[in-house]
Amino acid sequence: MNKTVKDLPPAKWQKTVTIVKCDYVNENVPIMVKQDWSAHCDWYEQHKEAPGREEKVNNANHEMNIKGCQGPLCKYILDFLNKLKEEESASLT
Repeated sequence: MNKTVKDLPPAKWQKTVTIVKCDYVNENVPIMVKQDWSAHCDWYEQHKEAPGREEKVNNANHEMNIKGCQGPLCKYILDFLNKLKEEESASLT
């Protein structure tokens, strides 16, 4: 997800990462937010959006995980991004 937050200045940090247990894919996934407030899930980029993904899928469980992935608008990405925005807004006041 490359969604940039326009209402906040760039964050005071370069980037931050959290790892959450994603119920959609039944795995721990890393979520990254960069200084410009763009955010993405590494699992999504590696497994669902990756070129040639179809050739890499070799079992039914993995295919089910891919179908369960919510993509760039996943609640885990949005929740982490909102948490960081709140923290950053509080530090500006």
